Amino acid sequence: SCLSLLTDRYSFEPRWQPPFISRLDPNDRCHLNGLGMRDGKPALVTAHGMTDEAAGWRPGKARGGVLIDVESSQIVLHNLCMPHSPRFHDGQWWVLNSGRGQLCQVDTQRGQLQIVAALPGYVRGLSFVGRHALIGLSKIRSSHTFDGLPVQEQFSGLSCGVAVVDLHRGTIVGTFAFTAGCEELYDVWFLPGVIRPSILNASQQATHEAVTLPEAAYWLRSEENARKAL
Repeated sequence: SCLSLLTDRYSFEPRWQPPFISRLDPNDRCHLNGLGMRDGKPALVTAHGMTDEAAGWRPGKARGGVLIDVESSQIVLHNLCMPHSPRFHDGQWWVLNSGRGQLCQVDTQRGQLQIVAALPGYVRGLSFVGRHALIGLSKIRSSHTFDGLPVQEQFSGLSCGVAVVDLHRGTIVGTFAFTAGCEELYDVWFLPGVIRPSILNASQQATHEAVTLPEAAYWLRSEENARKAL
């Protein structure tokens, strides 16, 4: 329920928390899940509810979501449905009203929301390329936490993949769909010029097998591991 930094001394170092959170403990009190940066600083965050008890946001998930200004700790928008991915692009703030499948533009000064596009999925993950938005689509888990959201009533079937939206027209101009093996996406990033991206950390053996150069990348593997990879 806070913004924090990584540290070698503690599990994390808290830097900011919403004004309605009274303490930090191992509980999901408000499902603080989205961070929007501007000029290299945290600017806006999303939360699924203004609640201060374990899992308190879940009963009101359809209308309890909020967009919060980090500097002032003021609520910019209320009544959102499980929002994610606040982003600043081309002089405007954008946010995903995930449980309704909506890409929205935000007027932070007036506290107003404009729906730009409606998409057939639980939207989560937002990136921009010029006048286009890349948006992650997910299917809804069949559990009490995510089931029963408005987007399920608006579309006969939900997709998992990436939708490309023309921001000027508010129309879907392309999609990439997973037909098997994947039902949820958590974020979307546009990586120009990258052909085979990988995410590694120090705890993975693959970290010691990956060799990257400005003009090339290689995997150092034993013959046995190479055969298993095939």
